Amino acid sequence: MCPCFDGKKIFLLILLIGLAVPARAYRKPKNYRRRKKTAAVAVSTETAKASDDGLPPGRWAPEVRAALLEFATRRGEGSPNYDPAKPPLAVLPLAGFAFKGDPAELVFWRLVREAKFQFSDDFWKEVPLAYGRQPLRAAYEQFSTLPDSVWGQQPTYHQFVKGFVKSYQDMCVKLDVKDCRAYLARLMIGFKDEEALSLAEETLKQERERPLAVEEVPTADGDPAPARIGRGLREIPEARALAGFFAARGIELWFVEADVVQILEASAEGWPVPKERLLGIRQGRYRDRFDGEPLEPIPVRGGKVDAVVEALGRAPDLVIGRAVGDAELLGYGSGLRIVIAGDPRLDALAKKKGWLLQPAF
Repeated sequence: MCPCFDGKKIFLLILLIGLAVPARAYRKPKNYRRRKKTAAVAVSTETAKASDDGLPPGRWAPEVRAALLEFATRRGEGSPNYDPAKPPLAVLPLAGFAFKGDPAELVFWRLVREAKFQFSDDFWKEVPLAYGRQPLRAAYEQFSTLPDSVWGQQPTYHQFVKGFVKSYQDMCVKLDVKDCRAYLARLMIGFKDEEALSLAEETLKQERERPLAVEEVPTADGDPAPARIGRGLREIPEARALAGFFAARGIELWFVEADVVQILEASAEGWPVPKERLLGIRQGRYRDRFDGEPLEPIPVRGGKVDAVVEALGRAPDLVIGRAVGDAELLGYGSGLRIVIAGDPRLDALAKKKGWLLQPAF
């Protein structure tokens, strides 16, 4: 007989050989391409999460933005301890944080340039003798009798404009911030509330359309030493985004600034902050007009704390400051404290106190 192989035996032989080989030899190789794809998806998801948290990165310092996000998560609406009857309070400045430009000085500049003060004996008493009351009044009385269309041709008009700007600036060099800002408020003696608000709204609308610049104020062409004053008003997008971010999370926003309340109201138009949460300089009244006596507290240094406590009834949970006049409020109570860098005295204090420093926008 010829040597033949039984089919059943052959199958058993192959099966035995297969079992004798280590199992790992037959394991399917890893698909490295698929593994890389999974990692890429994870990174993409993390990036999306960072961009969808509601606060655009903007020019925030990473540690400051992280602290703001953590504050909103821990204290805002949806957090375990959130109480809509007692929401977290955030107190923010306007000038230097929400805007580039100084609304109060911009209104002052228009009052000077267009001679729109409520001129009277009481008004002139608010201008100190030591800072040019008599020459300013004499210049005004000469050009003001003429049509305003020809004022620009009158030397006395230019003497009045430059003289008033320089008088204010020289005074503020010697006075502290509180007295300087109170002086701007006193110069609005004789205005009604609605007149002051209308003036501020018109002025700031015009200034929002102007470029940020420093304007020279000479007495005549070729003046070797003109006065200079800032022009223009620009909203800072990071501040606007933060205000909307907090408002959407039930964090109660307040603005505090040493500006006349009506100027503050015009400045904050369109922001998610009702006028009841605008803390500025309030004016005394004679009948229905400002009487030239700003009411305490004036929100500078300790007066800022007094104004906040009087209005809020408790310490704010978050404070952002941008000048040394904010130091007392930053130090009042506990919570998140952020300093917009730029004032060397406040920057040094922030480092000492451990407050977060945000580079100026």
